[in-house]
Amino acid sequence: MPATQTSERVPGWVSVVLSRSLQAAVTLGLLSFCSFALFEWIPGDFLTETAASPAVSPETLAGLRDRYGLDTPLGIRYASWLEGLTRGQLGPSLSYHRDAMGLLLPRLGATVLLNLTALLVALVVALPLAIFAAQNPESRFAGWVGRGMQASLALPELVLVLALFAVAQAYGVPMPGGAAAPADESWLGGLYSLLTGLATPAIALAAGTAPSYFGHMRAAWSEALAESYVIAARQAGLPPKVVRWRYLFPAAANPMVSLLGGSLGGILSASLLVETVTGWPGLGPLLLEAVFSRDVYVVVGAVMFAASAQMAGNLAADLVILRMDPRIRS
Repeated sequence: MPATQTSERVPGWVSVVLSRSLQAAVTLGLLSFCSFALFEWIPGDFLTETAASPAVSPETLAGLRDRYGLDTPLGIRYASWLEGLTRGQLGPSLSYHRDAMGLLLPRLGATVLLNLTALLVALVVALPLAIFAAQNPESRFAGWVGRGMQASLALPELVLVLALFAVAQAYGVPMPGGAAAPADESWLGGLYSLLTGLATPAIALAAGTAPSYFGHMRAAWSEALAESYVIAARQAGLPPKVVRWRYLFPAAANPMVSLLGGSLGGILSASLLVETVTGWPGLGPLLLEAVFSRDVYVVVGAVMFAASAQMAGNLAADLVILRMDPRIRS
């Protein structure tokens, strides 16, 4: 059978998955090696503070360096890390004396929960306002919404968090001290503790991302309104709901889905600062501690998780667009 006929039989989603997987493998490989190399080039290591103590003998220090493999050449350490990765291991945490994978996974779950909640809040706020502003560009309310979104976009997440702290203290809202409820609480009380602890970091993160969503969604909806088939449908007297969901929404969905998929990694990166400030038990506080202590395997693992989230979001967006847009499938 000719090669051209064989390639035509390959489903579009298979091509997308293979292409994205190859890109992800190359990108993650380069990113992980660069992370190891940066720790190699930065002065000092995990034992720098220990070496400064006069109570630690040179023999003890040499034994510790050999135990942690700090004097092993970069290439050998990276190859050993890759070999361990095939077994589901990210390498030992030098501070906690356990595998970094087991240390990061519970924190990753808390970070994912925070990001998904913030994403949902940002969409619930931004999408209706963007649609209204696109359909009513001359409205005074739309103008105020646009200026408010620009002002929110200019504010750093740290300022938003501090403002939310002040509001939370004024109304007695609990601050996040951990995702788990006390053992003597019922499941309902535990859920309440989780939601109240999640509120401040999620709102702060959503307030920082909603303006970007609002701008892109308003532009996408405005472009969809100008499409000839949308104009024809409206002139034909079709009900507004039919025009909105059958014509407008599919036309505006592609850029919105691409934005959501591509912004997943960006939200994850932004949430690290919010987590650290608010005390949410995600990757942020652990990563900051690992950077200062030069706990290389924890840092590399957290970077890999963040990059993987970005690539998974891009892949999911491509598959959704492929499913929604018949022009791409053809």
